[in-house]
Amino acid sequence: MGLIHFKPSESGLFRKIFLHLYAKFEIPYLKFNYLILKYAYPSKFWRTFFLPLVYLNAFVMLRYGQHGKVMTVKELEKLLDKYDKLLIAVGSCRCRLAAPDACNCEVKTDVTIRLGADVYKRNFPEDYRVVSKEEAIELIRSFNKKGLIPAVYTFCMCGGAMHEFVICNCCTHACIPILAQRIAKLHTYDPGDYMAHVNQDLCSGCGTCVTICQMNARKIKDGKAYVIPFLCVGCGACEQVCPEGATEMIERPQEVLEKQLKPLRSFAMNPPHVHSHAH
Repeated sequence: MGLIHFKPSESGLFRKIFLHLYAKFEIPYLKFNYLILKYAYPSKFWRTFFLPLVYLNAFVMLRYGQHGKVMTVKELEKLLDKYDKLLIAVGSCRCRLAAPDACNCEVKTDVTIRLGADVYKRNFPEDYRVVSKEEAIELIRSFNKKGLIPAVYTFCMCGGAMHEFVICNCCTHACIPILAQRIAKLHTYDPGDYMAHVNQDLCSGCGTCVTICQMNARKIKDGKAYVIPFLCVGCGACEQVCPEGATEMIERPQEVLEKQLKPLRSFAMNPPHVHSHAH
């Protein structure tokens, strides 16, 4: 319980050690979680059998390990700009390496930052390459235009510490946090501060936004696109690809956020959703 009162610094020895260990064993850890969620969880018998392990894993990882939050590209630009000197390294998505048959999405989408970039570059020098802020933002924007969901993850949240270490660009096929939240209802990440809104006067009903949305938060009704608020996580992909400029990102109403989070099981002492990782 002493960890509750201990708040590690960004580059402190405690956090460095555990981030190095996590990086070393991340892929087998993610693979194990993927197999449980994909194959064991659909079976009532195996779900019951693995449930204690799932909850123990969730308690440790989500209480003291990591938590994510979806952000738009514009928000990520502001997040990166607040650092004068920032190490950024891009490499392979660990979830897609853990579940190679889950999808055909682009693999080199793991944008590690700060201590995360240092750790992953040191552990996997042939996989990760150092990039500038400008290149990182352009890469994230290109991923987002393909429908990938940008999400910032913190690591080592002991004592309420919130230090970002990676900007994941997630898909719904292989991303373990998304699968864990959707299948096991574990509070692994938060929707963004913004959500999509369609200007009906500008919408042509072309369906581009429906195709790009990985969360199935879009539909066409009476020749116009509509947003399903409780499914939208606020990634901004639809805004980027809308040919008519009919989609915009607006502030997420508190009642929508509460309804999205209410069904989820949170193991955090102080739920991270009350904080913005961009601040």
